[in-house]
Amino acid sequence: MEAVERFASPGHDQDLIAMLSLNYQLDENHSLGMCYEFDRKPRYMWNIDSYAEVTQDEVLYEENVSTGWQNRPGTSHSLNVYYNGQVGDWNIDFNADGLWSYRKMLQDMSKRYTLAGEDAQE
Repeated sequence: MEAVERFASPGHDQDLIAMLSLNYQLDENHSLGMCYEFDRKPRYMWNIDSYAEVTQDEVLYEENVSTGWQNRPGTSHSLNVYYNGQVGDWNIDFNADGLWSYRKMLQDMSKRYTLAGEDAQE
């Protein structure tokens, strides 16, 4: 048996990114700041098309067709804050990071196969 396959998976995505950064130096001994980033993917879409045929002695034995789509929208937030300062003999260097992320996966697939001489099966 021999198999011939074709596969296509074109995609389309949209991405919105915004960033806000602040830095403030209170005096020569104290500085603080933060950076916030917002990343939203409302659309991260893939179309899936697959075709395969199986032959035996150059005669079609089986044909398979798969079609569908997948979308993986998501949102993430990242935050960094810092403080650097000198208090008496103490040197303070504080740095903290946070990351929050949410992603879904939506999909729909359909597969149809046909054996030679028979009706299509889904």
